[in-house]
Amino acid sequence: MFKPGPDTEGLRQELESSNSWLFEGQNSRLLSALRAVRPGWKKAFVVDWIPEQGEDIYTVVVGPELLVVVEVDRLSVSVEPIVEVFSVRDYKKAHPSLTVSSRRKLELALEMLRQLESTTSVE
Repeated sequence: MFKPGPDTEGLRQELESSNSWLFEGQNSRLLSALRAVRPGWKKAFVVDWIPEQGEDIYTVVVGPELLVVVEVDRLSVSVEPIVEVFSVRDYKKAHPSLTVSSRRKLELALEMLRQLESTTSVE
């Protein structure tokens, strides 16, 4: 459960910006890889980005209980992205040493998607 803190609004804005970047940016390979996992979704949040030497690794929350880690090769567009899908529980087990700020960002992203899902299911 997410507990609001003094940095909550800044994190919320960062997550909303990542959603805009994902859907409106120049990252079609990442977006295509994510849509292969969860077609038809309209909201997702990048909670981590690791720029490696030859690839970028993104951790994206695509549902209230679903995360996707995508490795996108920067050097060759012919290399298919590597995609790993995790439940929230499995992701946390696989990454027990997440920093406090990473855990807060992840929990806020999950909470935002849960709220979105509850409001859209009512309509």
